[in-house]
Amino acid sequence: MPKTKEQCLLIKEKRRKDILKISLYQFAFKGYKAVKVDDITKAAKTSHGLFYHYFKDTEDLFHSLMEENVLPYIHNIVFPTINEDKPAVEILHTLFDKVMNDIGSNDTDKACMLFLLLNLHLQKEDIPKPRKISQDDSKHRKLYGDLKELIERGQKEGSIIDYDSSEITVTILSMINGLAFNRVNLGYEKFICPKGQMLTEMLKKKGE
Repeated sequence: MPKTKEQCLLIKEKRRKDILKISLYQFAFKGYKAVKVDDITKAAKTSHGLFYHYFKDTEDLFHSLMEENVLPYIHNIVFPTINEDKPAVEILHTLFDKVMNDIGSNDTDKACMLFLLLNLHLQKEDIPKPRKISQDDSKHRKLYGDLKELIERGQKEGSIIDYDSSEITVTILSMINGLAFNRVNLGYEKFICPKGQMLTEMLKKKGE
């Protein structure tokens, strides 16, 4: 029996989502510049023709992945938490809890999205700028800057250790990046995920 128009659309959308899912892991572990169309088609077990049916090139694929998957996830989980109007140490605790819960969950894609995003922040690779910026995108600053300001606010409040805020920020992001990497590589069953409270305690002044 021939497929209906709706069934054909669902199949096409699934194929596109499958390519995006494959690209998430390719970009995360190989880096933006190293990923080629061949890498994607081989990993997705599809043809070049099908790839170009959905995407112009790897840059178009990268933008689509960031716009449709990675940035919405980060904006919904990370940035709203960082910008809450609460004491800095409480915000950090909530943020660490959310991030550790996602890394430690059985949804490997969440850990991989965090790993990819933090690679973009921690490395100086020549990443293409966003092709479109929504109002919400334009209002928020980069993750590093937001987190650094939160650390500095906590230091002024007297709750966060008095080390260089840049060093603390890089250390936090590197720790989360490493945990996300280990989660993806070890798998859900073998990975031991720390509690958010432990990360918070590492930053708190003694007696707080």
